[in-house]
Amino acid sequence: ILLLLVDFSKLYLSFSKIKLIDLAALALISWIMIFISSLKWRILLGEDVRIGYLMRLYTISYFINLFAPSVAGGDLARSYTLGKNINNQAGALSATYLERLTGFVTMVALAFIFTICGVSVAAGLELSVYGVTLFAAALVVASFSRIPFDTLRMISLPILRSLMLRSPILRSWKFEGFVLKASAFYDKIYGNFQYLRSNKRALVLTLALSLCYHVIAVVNTYVAGVAIGLEADNFWQLFVVVPLILTVASAPISPNGIGITEGAFVYFLTKIGATHEQSLSIALLLRAKSVVLAMLGYFFFFFSAPRENVLGSKQC
Repeated sequence: ILLLLVDFSKLYLSFSKIKLIDLAALALISWIMIFISSLKWRILLGEDVRIGYLMRLYTISYFINLFAPSVAGGDLARSYTLGKNINNQAGALSATYLERLTGFVTMVALAFIFTICGVSVAAGLELSVYGVTLFAAALVVASFSRIPFDTLRMISLPILRSLMLRSPILRSWKFEGFVLKASAFYDKIYGNFQYLRSNKRALVLTLALSLCYHVIAVVNTYVAGVAIGLEADNFWQLFVVVPLILTVASAPISPNGIGITEGAFVYFLTKIGATHEQSLSIALLLRAKSVVLAMLGYFFFFFSAPRENVLGSKQC
C-alpha cells in the first residue's frame, strides 16, 4: 500500500542525495545508542558485567529481531544469554524488562510534554498521546505492585499442579520441583523490581540515560532526514513524532515491525511537512541501518563462546 503512495523517481532522487558522511554519522549514532542502552542495562542488573559484552548482546538482539515480532524476541534472547553467563536468570530478565520499561516511559513522557506545550504537529493526536501516556502509567504501577505477581501465581501454579496430577509423564519428570522453582522465580523478579524502587540513585540515573537515548533517537531521525534532503523547519516537532512512531513500531504485529514501522514514518512525518517519498526514504534508510547491525549481530551470535567470563575486573 505504501508503494502506491510514492513516486519511485522521487524516491530514487531522495536516496541519491545520501553521502558517505551521512552514513558515517548514522553509524556513530547507532553505537552511541547501543552504548547508552547497555550502560542502563548494567545499572539495572546491579552487577559489574563488562559493557562490551552487553553491547555485543544488544547487537545480537538486532539479528534475532529480524525474525521476531517487535523487539520481544531479541530482548528474550539477550536476557537468557546474559542470565546463563552470570547464573542469574531472574536478575537478567528483570533488568532487561526494566531497561525496556524505563525507555518506554521516558519516550512517552517526551511526547506528552511536547503535546501539552502546544507543538503544532500534535494537533489532532492529543488523544493518542494521552492514551499511550495512561497505558505507560498503568504499566509502571503494575510493574512495581505485588498484585500482578500474586495474580499470575494464583492462576498459573494451580494449572501446573493440575497438569502434574493428571499426567504420569510430568510426575516422572518431577514436575512438582519445576512448579516450586517457578514460584521462587516470581519472588526473585518481584524482589528485583522492589530493589530498583528503593534505589533512588539507580532509578534517577536510568531515567537520565533513557532521556539521553531518546534525544539521540530524535537526532538519529533528523540526520536521516537531512541525508535524503529533507529541510526540517522545526526540529522540535520530532520530539512528538518520533515517540509516536517508535510506539507504533513496537506493536508485535509483523516480524521486526516490517510495514508497520514504515507506515508510521509516512503517516507522522508527513504531518511536519515531509512528502510521502521523503518519509518512506527516511524509514527505509533507518531500516537498512538496522539490517547492517543485524548482520553484525549474526556474526556475534554464531562466533561467540556459549559461556564466557563476562564480569568486570572487580569480580574476576
